[in-house]
Amino acid sequence: MLPIVANIVIPAIVTAVVAAAAFAVWVANRKRIAAETIGRAEETSLRVARDAERDAETRRKEALLEAKEKARSAAAKRPPPSARPRSSASRRS
Repeated sequence: MLPIVANIVIPAIVTAVVAAAAFAVWVANRKRIAAETIGRAEETSLRVARDAERDAETRRKEALLEAKEKARSAAAKRPPPSARPRSSASRRS
């Protein structure tokens, strides 16, 4: 009876323990990799959001500056108030 235990049962138990340990290491490694991947994805999403916010602010400022330049240009092209011809409504009074 002892040779059966020594030759079959003990190696089977050792194999099961080693397999369980290997599986535990594999699961822990997969969890670590998943956590790192999620961390990188969160960092990337925050960076993209910051960049988009900064770009939107830059475009808003550029549009405001362009509108101011157009307003100044239009004001410069307009003749001064004294040189403008009077409208027909103001001539009747």
